[in-house]
Amino acid sequence: LVVDEETGAVVGVAPALLDHIVVDVDIPAGQTLVHEEDAEGIHTAIESNLCFPWAQVEKLTPWLDLCMADIKHMDPICHKEATGLDNHRVLENLQKLDALGIPTIIRTPVIPGFNASNDDAHGFAQLLLDFGIDNVQLLPFHQMGERKYEFLNRDYELTGVTALHPEDLAEYQKVFLNHGIDCFF
Repeated sequence: LVVDEETGAVVGVAPALLDHIVVDVDIPAGQTLVHEEDAEGIHTAIESNLCFPWAQVEKLTPWLDLCMADIKHMDPICHKEATGLDNHRVLENLQKLDALGIPTIIRTPVIPGFNASNDDAHGFAQLLLDFGIDNVQLLPFHQMGERKYEFLNRDYELTGVTALHPEDLAEYQKVFLNHGIDCFF
């Protein structure tokens, strides 16, 4: 857990760890990190793949006013092949957050050979519409993760894959826009 002293941002807590960690934050006696009645102007958000059981995600909801959630692929089988988990739990958690009125921004990494075709974009758009989600942030593929894999001494399967840029995804973006989905980079 890190608290940025300049901005007050608290980062580094994964919902999957909430049952297993103790957070020690130096807060003056009689004060809390966020008082509900004093929370005006304090923005609380998570960025997650939401693959955790709802009970863990639910613990954050009293303070949560935005969820940025990753969906890597609309097809559960392809999602599982790439991540080790299908996307059912992610989608269930999205529905529950929506039922609580918590705004969500879907973030989709667009990766050549995995989910970068216009057919993939149509599938994503339909999935978002089915779940009542009206926005998506496209994250064009880049090679910044390669060094992380080197550091972890793991094989990086995307070595040599050309990075994408927003201009490369203009047609992909249009698919979402044509479905009435706010699509941005």
